[in-house]
Amino acid sequence: MSRLSICLIPTDGCQQQHGSNKWILVPHGAGLFKEKFGILVPTAAGSIFIPSYRNADFKKTAHITQSAEGLGYHSAWISDHLMPYSIFDPWTAISGLAVLTSQITLGTLVSCNLFRHPSIVAKMSTTIDHMSGGRFVLGLGAGWLEAEFRGYGIPFPKYSERLGRLSEASKLIRRMWLDEKATFEGTYYQVKEAVCNPKAIQKPTLPLWIGGRGEKLLRIVAAEADGYNLNEGTIDEFKVRLPKLRQLCKEMKREYDSIEKSWLGTVLIGENSDQVRSKLKKYQPTAISAERYLGPAVMGTPNECLRKIEQYKELGVTHFIGWFPEIAEDESGLKLFAREVMPSFN
Repeated sequence: MSRLSICLIPTDGCQQQHGSNKWILVPHGAGLFKEKFGILVPTAAGSIFIPSYRNADFKKTAHITQSAEGLGYHSAWISDHLMPYSIFDPWTAISGLAVLTSQITLGTLVSCNLFRHPSIVAKMSTTIDHMSGGRFVLGLGAGWLEAEFRGYGIPFPKYSERLGRLSEASKLIRRMWLDEKATFEGTYYQVKEAVCNPKAIQKPTLPLWIGGRGEKLLRIVAAEADGYNLNEGTIDEFKVRLPKLRQLCKEMKREYDSIEKSWLGTVLIGENSDQVRSKLKKYQPTAISAERYLGPAVMGTPNECLRKIEQYKELGVTHFIGWFPEIAEDESGLKLFAREVMPSFN
């Protein structure tokens, strides 16, 4: 952020405020989020979105993250799935990346709330914040891929319960981050005088993002989150989601501009149209429709990518996180984007 300002975030109960829905002053740069660019780090071999990553290779994952850091990317993120791919656990992988990097922000996008108890997630988060020197962002989601729940023997409740659990988890985690002894009595989660020390390096604590495609998720974002991510969000989808988020913030007396809005999707860039067509022919997945793949994508020559990003920016999106389909075998797109696109915003 370009300078320090004050914004409001919900604590839902600091040490002196148990059971309330209070707000505290936090130096988080309300309305002052400058444009940032990050990458989704490949960890899933055979993913249709990063098909060049053919084998689960942590050395390759680390190398790509270090390359992004060296090129000036702001952030590197890891998704959270158990199957069907050969895929690394995000928390273990980020722990490794934390000690192999020195500047780039690291985060989960998103960690599935139902895979781990939120009290343990709170503890793991502050540990990684220390390992990284204060560079961790916790992104949480409700979970959606039923097959991996069944495969791993994890209950898969209906959507309303998944949202309820995500809401409670967000409150519980923040309380454990801030309180010396956290007590929480929810419908789904309970902790009693839980101690989560050491506290995060980031003050007053580390950022909490909420990510997902459902509109009902926005109420949790407005109430609890420092950041919002819409995975594969199109221009039209952001035009619908963000005004709804603004209205919810107004109802909750929350400063809308204190929430960082982010986009996650395909970045396919080439020096010229021929390069773009060649990459598209090689990497476009056949398992999903062209409309779904191309609609939210930032794709084309540097100037074409700039124009697409400007459209998102005009809607209030400031953090752009891309996956580069060719990145595991060719970093030229990663470099071209850093050289020709990012400087226009920074």
